[in-house]
Amino acid sequence: MTTGSSGSSAGQAAPSPAPAPPAQSGSAPSQPIERLVIEGQLGLRVDDIDQTMATLRAKVGELRGSLVREQLGGGASSRNANIRIRVPPAAVEDFVAWLGQQGEVTHQFIERTDVSRQFIDQAIALENLQLTLDRTRALLQREDLDIQQVLVIEGELTRLRGRIEQIKGEQRWLENRVAQATLNVNLRSETEVFLRPSAKFYPGPRLTGLYFLDREDGPKGRLGGGAALYFTPQTSVELDVFAGRDGGSSGLLTTIGGSVYSDFLGRGRRRFFNPHLGMRLGFAHFDAPSFAFGADAGVELFKHEYLMIDTNVRVMGLLGSDGVDTALLGNLSAIVAF
Repeated sequence: MTTGSSGSSAGQAAPSPAPAPPAQSGSAPSQPIERLVIEGQLGLRVDDIDQTMATLRAKVGELRGSLVREQLGGGASSRNANIRIRVPPAAVEDFVAWLGQQGEVTHQFIERTDVSRQFIDQAIALENLQLTLDRTRALLQREDLDIQQVLVIEGELTRLRGRIEQIKGEQRWLENRVAQATLNVNLRSETEVFLRPSAKFYPGPRLTGLYFLDREDGPKGRLGGGAALYFTPQTSVELDVFAGRDGGSSGLLTTIGGSVYSDFLGRGRRRFFNPHLGMRLGFAHFDAPSFAFGADAGVELFKHEYLMIDTNVRVMGLLGSDGVDTALLGNLSAIVAF
């Protein structure tokens, strides 16, 4: 290198270190030790997630491994767990075989990647960078450097040190992956779903009273009872049987119909006193068959998920061969969920 005089300008370029000769391939072993990164994905269907997790933790501890991540999820019908496990490479095959005995294997993928060449390349790169660093550092010992040249050299030293630390960090990360195999295990259990019971229909007994408003012959009042079958809280089929009076025959009334609630009076959602209006169509037999039709107004005295007590008053028309008879009907029903 040319020796600079004390009058040289500040802009003079800093002397460049001679590039380090590349490391000789002969310095590396002819047959490098094989270094493998082992990673895998396994899926398992099990009966009991919690029990399998407990057994898995014990097994990993026995192998001197570690659980680095646990994530549980799912709902009432199924549960799942995602687990990341690290175990010594020599234990991978035995661990995978043991895991297959804990449930039904749904998928399995094990990958072995040879990273021996990466270790060799990193070692060569570090050796060359260290040589360059030493030579660049030696330039600072020269007494003929000006400030600008010193700053340039210091900048180069900083870059070299950063690159060396970066490669060393990559080496440590790679060594860690080689030292411990990484397995991602997905556990899944499917359990029987216990649904909240819901009513299929609503049967119940009834007490009924009937009074003919315009009948001149025969008894005007009848008492009876029967049953109601509600398909929904608003739609039902009713069957009532009435005892005969004063030597008259018994009576029969069966109808189908529905009712509606008022939006202004609770919409049928109150526990007590839900008013409703409805209409009925059906068949009646009082001394002679007739077509029955009518309208009613009622109140649900008590309403619960499993029991409803209802009363209503109904105006009925009975259309037969002799014309139309008008009757007033009242009833009290107790309906249960089934």
